[in-house]
Amino acid sequence: MTSLGTETEKQDSTNNVVDALNIESGNGNGNGVVFTENVDDEEHYSGKDKLCSRLRSAFVGFLFPKVTPIKASTFLLLTFLAILPTAIYVALFTKMGYGMSTYYYLSENYSQYGSTLFGGIVGFSFILYLFDCHYWVSPMGVILRRVFVSTLVFAVSVLGFVMSGQYPFFPGSLFIVYTTVWMTLIQKVLYKDVQPRTYVSWLSGPLFTVSVITFIAWLAWTFAKDENEWSEIMSLAESETSGCQPDFDKYPDCEGDDGGVCWTADTESNTLVYGDDCEEKCTQVFESCYNTFLIWAGPFMCSLGLLFLSFFATFLRSNAKNPEHDTSKFARVWMFLLFAVWVGASLSGAGAGVSTTLGALTLASFIAAAVFLA
Repeated sequence: MTSLGTETEKQDSTNNVVDALNIESGNGNGNGVVFTENVDDEEHYSGKDKLCSRLRSAFVGFLFPKVTPIKASTFLLLTFLAILPTAIYVALFTKMGYGMSTYYYLSENYSQYGSTLFGGIVGFSFILYLFDCHYWVSPMGVILRRVFVSTLVFAVSVLGFVMSGQYPFFPGSLFIVYTTVWMTLIQKVLYKDVQPRTYVSWLSGPLFTVSVITFIAWLAWTFAKDENEWSEIMSLAESETSGCQPDFDKYPDCEGDDGGVCWTADTESNTLVYGDDCEEKCTQVFESCYNTFLIWAGPFMCSLGLLFLSFFATFLRSNAKNPEHDTSKFARVWMFLLFAVWVGASLSGAGAGVSTTLGALTLASFIAAAVFLA
């Protein structure tokens, strides 16, 4: 009896251990939590837990793209390569770097050549159209077509930089397009054995990471010093240095004795000092200038563009189960972000020109998407 009782106790103990393991892994009849890839499988939840699960899944799915798993070394390399054009843009064309000096230099020295360059681009494009360059299929014809088209693209890029004082959204739009071209060239050199569609799907994680890093860096920089924060006084003080010209034709009484505006913006006390016979309406000489806002918010716009490309890269995943749902979700995210940026800019007094900028950013993002698909 003692021996039989001992064996029975051992068997019960073994069964308890197996049952505990089954419960722990979600295979038993217990209430163990099961972690599965399908977030819609809520049979293990009930009541408030099911509601929380749905809200959490909806929130995460709304903000974060579905990242394609890749090797850690590949992820780090692609992230580093994606950071390079972002760092160049932030350093040269935003207030975090030398954006004010860059815009002022381009506006003062090259803006007068914009109309001439634009006319040359239109004329050259018309000549290529007359000669049906898209039908040049001979070896020499293909080479000439690539040279001419590359020259045309380069000229358009130069035009964007030359006219950045009047149209400050050009550099940011070109950044989105050229980042895509850069990452495509990386595939041609380092991953030429990988299918382009597969390679683009790899970029979802690196691009999203760079987008988040850029956004966090911009927030940290903004709150680091008072002069880094956005204000109407700061905008007026930096209007001329950002490449804007005061509109004295509409407000002739607002021109000072030195040829500048009749008021002075004191950024330390955050006040405006008006000269003799200078009215408050004279601040409207820069009412059409939105350079300062875009130079200040440039890193955020950069982050927004990278987020677009990151979500787009998820559409090309080979294991995508519901591409229509992903497309619909992406459209909702993008429209929500654009609306939020527009509302924020309008409330901060920088709404002028922001709608045009967001439209240009969206157009550039779709052009970049087409480059990925080419």
